[in-house]
Amino acid sequence: MAIPLTGHALMRVQLPFADGESYLCTQNAHGNVSHYYSVTKYDIDFSTPKHTLVVAMHDGSVGDDLVDNCPTEGYLGSPCGGKWGNHISIKAENGNATVYAHLEKGSVLVKKGQKIIAGQPIGFSGSSGSSTGYHLHVGVHEGTINGSSIGMEVYARDINTGAVGWFATGPGIKSGFVCNNPDGNGHTYQALPANGDVFYASQCAELDA
Repeated sequence: MAIPLTGHALMRVQLPFADGESYLCTQNAHGNVSHYYSVTKYDIDFSTPKHTLVVAMHDGSVGDDLVDNCPTEGYLGSPCGGKWGNHISIKAENGNATVYAHLEKGSVLVKKGQKIIAGQPIGFSGSSGSSTGYHLHVGVHEGTINGSSIGMEVYARDINTGAVGWFATGPGIKSGFVCNNPDGNGHTYQALPANGDVFYASQCAELDA
């Protein structure tokens, strides 16, 4: 089922992992490792072992900014793939695009222009491009991978607290993802299935006035 894209301050998406999979959040909004640029400021990093399956966070179509030939293991500052390494963008019907970066070389499972549904496998995680270790970088951007990072709401389970609901990253967010950066006390988040009316849950991100 398509995830609603209207009626909320932020675009609503699912976690980019297979249902039931759980991964530690290592860097969130304004993280001082690499999330201080306009194109990354509201993006999220998850610690994922090499070859972790990555799935689409929403319905849409694969963008033209797709790279699949960078070495799986990059390094901090690597220019490969525009520093994103191997990456995919999926454009939603509202014109925004989700970004999936630092993928494994040769692992991309989709083609430019291909129609995609939420939860569909699209590739496998790696550490390509400007990266210091295996992880998955995701976010919602304006139009393309190099568009401004604008934030998102993600439906998930916080394994540390047991809470189930919407976890957000974006301008003025009062509550959202708890990640390792900067204090090392990040939480682990579990992917929940995109079916039924779950994506109309009432728990939404709280935005500053």
